Amino acid sequence: YKFVLTGTPIENNLKELWSIFSFVSPYLLGKFKPFKEKYMDEFTEEKLEELKQKITPFILRRVKSEVLKELPPKIIQTLYADLTSLQQKLYQEILEKTRESLLEKIKKEGIKKSKIHILTALLKLRQISNHPSLINASIGIGDEISGKMDLLKELLIELTDSNHKILLFSQFTKMLAL
Repeated sequence: YKFVLTGTPIENNLKELWSIFSFVSPYLLGKFKPFKEKYMDEFTEEKLEELKQKITPFILRRVKSEVLKELPPKIIQTLYADLTSLQQKLYQEILEKTRESLLEKIKKEGIKKSKIHILTALLKLRQISNHPSLINASIGIGDEISGKMDLLKELLIELTDSNHKILLFSQFTKMLAL
């Protein structure tokens, strides 16, 4: 017998769903290409219902509210941080440089061959938006260098003063080090 335990919601992605079932029961959903053509390329409500009927007997799904009734509902709070003047300046510089080089690459190689360069440029812009020292270590970590870091400091002080527990995530490990 094979079992799969996942914390990923099965609604996330049909490709992930197929991947899980290809391990547990390889013949239930068949090979990926026909599955993709049937359920992903030409998506309809009828096909979704058909897929649900196939997989439902094999899924034991528990949601947080059924398991721990004393937990409060999840609260999502979105905070916006303005870029500092240094961040804005760096952002604009990188944006202008990469825009020119990307347009040239796309012109020469086409959009498909330029995707990795586009993603790299977007990553660099995201890093600047988090903290400029992620792309230039000589910038340092003082106040008013990163709007996001300044907001985070305020929030952390407020939460620790209120004796809240904090779990902090970042895509960039350097950001966590800062």
